Formats: sequence, C-alpha cells, structure tokens
Amino acid sequence: MNARRNNLTFVRFVAACIVVIGHAQAIVGHIQTQIFGGSVAVVGVMVFFAISGYLITDSWERNPSVGIFFANRCLRILPALAVVTILTAFVLGPTVTSLSVGDYFSNPNLLYFLRNLWLYTTYFLPGVFEHNPIPNAVNGSLWSLAPEFLCYTIVAAVGLSSPYLRGYAFFALFIGLAAACFYYPSYTGPQIVFYATDAFQAASVMMFFMVGAMIRLFRIPLNVYVRPPCSSAISSSREDRLMSG
Repeated sequence: MNARRNNLTFVRFVAACIVVIGHAQAIVGHIQTQIFGGSVAVVGVMVFFAISGYLITDSWERNPSVGIFFANRCLRILPALAVVTILTAFVLGPTVTSLSVGDYFSNPNLLYFLRNLWLYTTYFLPGVFEHNPIPNAVNGSLWSLAPEFLCYTIVAAVGLSSPYLRGYAFFALFIGLAAACFYYPSYTGPQIVFYATDAFQAASVMMFFMVGAMIRLFRIPLNVYVRPPCSSAISSSREDRLMSG
C-alpha cells in the first residue's frame, strides 16, 4: 500500500506541475498545450483532484479521527501556502511592481493579498503584472485550494456516517456536482461566488475528487481503466471557465 501511495503522490505532484505550466501559458498569452481534448491545465486539475480524493479518503479510513485528520490536512497545505504568500507579497511584489517601493508597501491591497493565508483567493498585488495578457493575476493556481479544503471537510463529514453508506454518499455528491456542470452552459443568472471562488468552477473539479473517493470506498482496482461518465463533455464545456479563474 505504501508503494501505491508513493506512486499516486508522485502522479499528483506531476499533475500539480502540469497545472502550473498550463496556467503560466495562459497568463503570458501563449496557446495552451492540449491533451485528451482539453487544455493541459484543466486535465492536470482533474487528475490532481481524483488522486487527492483517493488518498485523502484512504487517510480517513485508516485513521478516522477528526482532529488528527484536519491537523494533517492543515500541515500539508498551510505552511507551504504561508511561505509562498509571504515571499510573493514581500519579495516578488516589490521587485516587479510598477510602483515605488514606498507606494507599494503603503497600498492597502498588499494586506488584502494576505487573505490567501486562510484560503480566501486574492490575486491582486499593487502594480504587479498589470500589463500581462491576463492582468493582475498573481499565482492563478491558488483558486483550487478552497475547493480542495472543502473536499477534505466533506470527507470528514461523510466519514462520520455508516461505512456502508459512505461510497453512496460520494456517488450522490458526484451526481449533484456533475448535474451542476451540465446546467452551467444554460445558466444566465449572476455569478455564484462562495469564499471568493466561482461555484461552478469549484463543482467542475470537486466532482473528480468524489470519483477518487468512490474508487477507494468501492475498492475498485487502480489498474482498471476508470473514467467518470461524461467527463469528456464536462472537460470541454468547462475548459474556458477553469482557465479564467
């Protein structure tokens, strides 16, 4: 099991790197690399969330303690996020800003950027990347952290239910999230935002987390080719929305 977890962790790391590359291409205005009919960043996010769903659910099943579970999750995300956020705001920002150093550090938007420390996605830093093809986007990959942590909370909540119901609970969540993604193209109302994240954008990646959780709970062998129903349709219909985040 440890060898399998190590392999999956490595694949998840590769997927995360692919996401960063894809977002970088979009930010600088390059044509995004395509893979399996979608942009490389979109595919990377899907793979990352699916593997996370498997590994995080397995972590809960092996040690179903709410305190230990969330302590491990916070230790996995928050220290690295704090380092990246602080270095970005106080080293990268003043180095590349179009403002004077004094104006940069006196701008209130600098402190707003620190909201990323508690997963409230904030891209803007004063005077930074103003003239990029996607202006003012500093570290566009941060948007996925809030949906990911929400998935952790769902794992803990579902994990407190009967072991016989957990797989079916994730299946119901998958159906609901997939339905939301299919409904999105016909949605004409105002943008639905929760915790600084577009709700449909979050749904389009969280559904793959549910797939990974189901693979673990239903004990589907990982050497079997598993593909969620209609994933190709969802990936193509949601590609532009994902990259706008």
